[in-house]
Amino acid sequence: MSEACLALQDEHGQDVNVVLFAAWAGAELGRRLGAEDVARARGHVAEWRDAVVAPLRAVRRAMKRLSSPPPGHEELRSAVKAVELQSELLQLAMLDGFAQTLGAPAPPGPELAEANLRAVVAGSPESASAAVSVIVAACRGRADASGAGS
Repeated sequence: MSEACLALQDEHGQDVNVVLFAAWAGAELGRRLGAEDVARARGHVAEWRDAVVAPLRAVRRAMKRLSSPPPGHEELRSAVKAVELQSELLQLAMLDGFAQTLGAPAPPGPELAEANLRAVVAGSPESASAAVSVIVAACRGRADASGAGS
């Protein structure tokens, strides 16, 4: 699933945290996201993503591409990666709070997750559909595993 999320991020310009939020909102919360909800979710985290998450990601990736990195480079890159992850967790917490503003819940499940993901990637090339299918399959696997323990 991580490869699918990265493909949506790197090849289709999607915010991976909004992608994860959309899947979670449908699969776990039963919240349906329309185009307006997706736009509001993106707007809710845009300043944080643009000012903090994206620059940290850019620094980490730039460090990975250095042809002659100085000694201590990997330790610093690992520290940047940890801070980047923390910034993404804060963005997900922001989206968790945003979920409370959505309409009344419906029965949660992979089908709702898929509808939400389709709303997120609307307007993207058809190749985004393959990544969505991988994420939906992971949601189905999680739902099947949860149902097996009931």
